[in-house]
Amino acid sequence: MQGRYIYRPMKTTPYLPALRSKLAAMGHRSRATLTTASLPSLHHALGHFVPLHLLSDEDEGVNSRQRIFFLRRTFWCFLWQTLGSQRACRDVVLQVKALCALESEAVISSDTGAYVTARHRLPIERLQAVFEYLVKKSARGAGEIPGAQGRRIMVVDATVIQLPDTPENQKRYPQPPLQKQGCGFPIMKVSALFNLASAAVENVKLGNRRVHELPLFFRLFSHLRRGDIWLGDALYSAYVSLAYSSTQGVDAIARQEGPRHCNFRQGKKLGPQERLITWSKPLCKPHYITKRQWAAIPATLQLRLVRVELYRPGWRPLVFYVVTTLLDTQAYPADWIAALYLRRWRLELCFRDLKTSLGMEQLRTKSPSMAEKEVMLFLIAHNLIRCLIAESVPLHAQHIENISFMGTVAVARQYCYALAMARSRQARNKLFVALLNAIAEETLPFRPNRIEPRAVKRRAKPFPRLILSRNQFHARHANKQLARVNWCYNAQP
Repeated sequence: MQGRYIYRPMKTTPYLPALRSKLAAMGHRSRATLTTASLPSLHHALGHFVPLHLLSDEDEGVNSRQRIFFLRRTFWCFLWQTLGSQRACRDVVLQVKALCALESEAVISSDTGAYVTARHRLPIERLQAVFEYLVKKSARGAGEIPGAQGRRIMVVDATVIQLPDTPENQKRYPQPPLQKQGCGFPIMKVSALFNLASAAVENVKLGNRRVHELPLFFRLFSHLRRGDIWLGDALYSAYVSLAYSSTQGVDAIARQEGPRHCNFRQGKKLGPQERLITWSKPLCKPHYITKRQWAAIPATLQLRLVRVELYRPGWRPLVFYVVTTLLDTQAYPADWIAALYLRRWRLELCFRDLKTSLGMEQLRTKSPSMAEKEVMLFLIAHNLIRCLIAESVPLHAQHIENISFMGTVAVARQYCYALAMARSRQARNKLFVALLNAIAEETLPFRPNRIEPRAVKRRAKPFPRLILSRNQFHARHANKQLARVNWCYNAQP
């Protein structure tokens, strides 16, 4: 028989009944590999964390047609791009093209236009639904903070990320004013709410550089539940944020710095390292709260002022003050509050995982809407890894903060290949247990009082800095090159 032989799994095997289950498994496995577009087989390792109905095709509308890049495939392709910060859209298209050739489907074009259009069609509401589902799943396997009386501990802070220099991005997220036009990058400010127990991102709010962190924090208040406790740095120890938290049934712990002078001799003495103090309401209303919210804030507020001393051999003790709305000294001792605030550094490590390890520090999409989707994909990728860590912790009785984030990412990438080659569901389940065991072994070493200077050893290349826009830079060099050619032509005898 001439031509190419194409294997198609048989639904029935009347002559070889003993091979029916194995042949069927081969057919299902090959179709699943193509349908999910694992790239490479990412869906086999993390697919069970995302329910099918969250990414199913719509009954009508733009995402209801049968396409090469349908909704679920586009999501996993975009997520694969996110986990590998150096992957381009062409890599995604070529790998999907290879998978289609493997399954003898229609030959698709190598042009990236279809995939880029599919990413634009990906609804942000679907990404938000996946993100919220992962938040709940990571919280179920994280456990509770000792001494928190069953209450959630949330950590709030903000960071900035860079966007590509396009007119659309510059309009919504402008660059710093001290930089010349065409020489800087648009800046997006991200205010995040982390769960201290699971280290997962609970919610984020986006703004530009002109928006202060406190207005973004007040937009996150709707995601705090009554009975929660939030931790913040000195920026969040304002009277408005502390008093408004108490009116919502939420307690706060923040470092005391700023315009209010901290006098440890004033107030009622509660212990050797704590005082009961009273703050008064400011005269002016901040612009980021409504008149109704301002009227609900009490005129005075009682707070606990806790003195924290950190001792380190060979160094002077570091002393700072923490204010909190937790007034019960028996249920929440001063030592517990000080230790809990010191764990706020956990949020900085989560920002490092997002920005440095996953590559969220510099986005690649060229429009604000796509940049917001890319941020959401980074958060989904981060919470997926946190779900894996939460499932691996009970196997070896490890603490969730002792598991390496990048070690988990490396283990998940390598086990993707083995999970894709598994012949049955039982084999995949066995491999997934081995995956969790390997993650539990990726522990961080104990490094107390570690100091890493923010310095680099490798020198930058001796190229001049771009102090003009690229178009002006090209025009200037073109004029110099033309002047040099004219001089050489006129200098000839």
